[in-house]
Amino acid sequence: MCLPWESFSQKLRLSTDPHNHIEPNPLHPPVLASECITKWLTPYGIVKLDSLILKFPIDIIIHCCLCLINSIQPSMLSNYSTSLLCFNKFCDDYGIPENDHMPASEAILSLFIAT
Repeated sequence: MCLPWESFSQKLRLSTDPHNHIEPNPLHPPVLASECITKWLTPYGIVKLDSLILKFPIDIIIHCCLCLINSIQPSMLSNYSTSLLCFNKFCDDYGIPENDHMPASEAILSLFIAT
């Protein structure tokens, strides 16, 4: 079976510098930086989507997500997603559990910005 992100791996430019890699994680598939915002998941995001599914039809939720994503400039997607990559690398480097990535505490965000 082909995983959704496998077709994108041909376009990826992976750094040879080990300091630029994040730990493998099924919630963070290897996709282009501009696709992280739409293809990455977090435990927090999954819980929020699960709670929406209990109240609304899935087609409305999908339409809402697509409207939000389509309202963002492509260059913004890439810049924001690159920041997500950097933040996840920071969390990996310091052993911050996945559940603490989002919503991130003020302390974690401050330490990330300071580094």
